[in-house]
Amino acid sequence: MSSTDIRYHFGPRDRRGLLLGVRLGQIAILATGAFVGMVVLLGARGSAGGLLALLLVVGLTTTAAFVPISGRALDEWLPAVLHFLLHGKRTWRSPQPRRGQVLRTARGGETRVIAEQPAFPPVLRDCTILAVPVPRGELGVVKDRRRGTWTAVLRVRGTSFALADSGEKGRRMGAWGAVQASLARRGTPISALQLVVRTLAEDPDALARHLAEQRTLDLHSPIVRSYLTLLDDAAPVAEAQEVQVLVALQVSLRSAGQQIRQAGGGDTGAGEVLSRQLHALQAQMQRADIEVEGALPPRLLAQTLREAWDPGATDQLRLTARHHPGHEGVPVSASGPLFARASWRGYETDSALHTSYWISEWPRVPVGPGFLMPLLLQTRARMSVSVCMVPIDPIQARRDLEAQRTEHLADEQLRQRHGFRTSIDTERQAEGVERRESELADGHAEYRFSGHLTVSVTSIADMERACGSAEEHAALSCLDLRRMDGEHDRGFAATLPLARGIW
Repeated sequence: MSSTDIRYHFGPRDRRGLLLGVRLGQIAILATGAFVGMVVLLGARGSAGGLLALLLVVGLTTTAAFVPISGRALDEWLPAVLHFLLHGKRTWRSPQPRRGQVLRTARGGETRVIAEQPAFPPVLRDCTILAVPVPRGELGVVKDRRRGTWTAVLRVRGTSFALADSGEKGRRMGAWGAVQASLARRGTPISALQLVVRTLAEDPDALARHLAEQRTLDLHSPIVRSYLTLLDDAAPVAEAQEVQVLVALQVSLRSAGQQIRQAGGGDTGAGEVLSRQLHALQAQMQRADIEVEGALPPRLLAQTLREAWDPGATDQLRLTARHHPGHEGVPVSASGPLFARASWRGYETDSALHTSYWISEWPRVPVGPGFLMPLLLQTRARMSVSVCMVPIDPIQARRDLEAQRTEHLADEQLRQRHGFRTSIDTERQAEGVERRESELADGHAEYRFSGHLTVSVTSIADMERACGSAEEHAALSCLDLRRMDGEHDRGFAATLPLARGIW
């Protein structure tokens, strides 16, 4: 196969169950139905009404266990319902607007402010932002106390990938794959890697400012005036968007506990380990011809989060950065929202309404390197697309694949013994396991990954149009989106550069 014919294969989502593909939750629903049916049958003592009630119970139980509602069966809806009952329908407001939470210490009767941390809503309640000293300044690190993780972010500059031919696209994808493979080695301290692609409203004055800075003719020249008129006429219909690419790298106590202790322990040791890994990743990406702008310092990391909560603040932040370059970004204490409200159908923060999706299925047919371009470049809505990846130890990956293959063989034998037909989906899953096992034997890395998408608008009237555009272009990219009703706050957090998304 030539480089111009490169195709990528995504196997079907693993739908293994406890027995013959039936999940534990489905078995629990069926068992509950059987128990209720026995009670009804015993109480009716063989009467016609009792038999009808038994048939009704069996029918309802079977329907609840196997018939999906909006793409999910009842047992798959239960986590979303429980999450919404525990965390939804509540309005959170910042305890100290624009300042965050103030940490104080008392010594000798005197109270002294030692740090100001952002105030985050419940979905990020355990997160704080640290400033880790590095040779050229400070590195912004998000610490999650409950999960025991530390995350830093690289900002990557986009290149002309869409304009490259298939061979060049394949080469770049191969180079990125080599970078990923280097992170999944045995004993890696990295617990997660995340790629976030965000679309922002482009600076409306960028073209005019570029003209003013680069022009060689007088401002009153007819040519310059004609060009400025053209820019003014095109501005209302251009709807140009800026694409921002972020790569988040995460270490955890579980994956890097020994190295963190050797580096001094606590936040200091974790920051040292993360800084080293981030520097190594940056060097590898540059060798793969991926242009890295650099790691985000605390103020720019805070701005990245602030723009997600409050898209309406983007223009003001740009204006401030342009006139006061030394104050680019926002204070760490201002990186949280002023308020947040989770509802069943969405998540509201400051100036935006958010609707989140989980990418439940990736392309089921072979696709080329640019299969995501319709979604990323043609969707006319502000959105964030995230893919979070967790490296799997090669030895553990082999054990998992062997276990999956054994389960498929055992289920197949059980079906043949009882005369059940093997579905095409089941056959494709078995083929996917064999392909992954072959790729692992050839030295490829194994990752668990999950994708999420969040659409953000400023009014309810725009939500249907924006979501429709995202769903349409996701279908053109051969993706199947599942709306995260009841869990939109979690979906929104999964599209922040915090290396979340796999629970």
